Amino acid sequence: MYWSARNHNVFAAVNYQASEKVSLFGNFVWSDGRGSLGGIALDTTRLPGVPAGYNYAAMSELGRYSALNAARTQDVLGMSYTFRPNWILNASYYFARFKDRSPYLLDATGRVQGVEAGLSYVF
Repeated sequence: MYWSARNHNVFAAVNYQASEKVSLFGNFVWSDGRGSLGGIALDTTRLPGVPAGYNYAAMSELGRYSALNAARTQDVLGMSYTFRPNWILNASYYFARFKDRSPYLLDATGRVQGVEAGLSYVF
């Protein structure tokens, strides 16, 4: 048997210093992955016996259920504000999409978004 995979990724980021205290940033990530399992060949003539309840013909079809074909994008926008020497307030917005193009157990297609905030001290 064999496993075949192909993955493509793109990442782009932008940072902009709007003022001495404020910086803006954004990034974009795109991923596309495809993979499959194939060539499963089970030769029952080489075995002394078949275990009860075991279906070698059905096992040969396993490759049909291993296909990976998914795409994902992720966008982040944010800002940093230096309000005192060494103290920075950070905030960002996150949005991601996932597309499962070959669901066989369940369709994991969906999206997620969120907001993050934090406080940093720079030594």
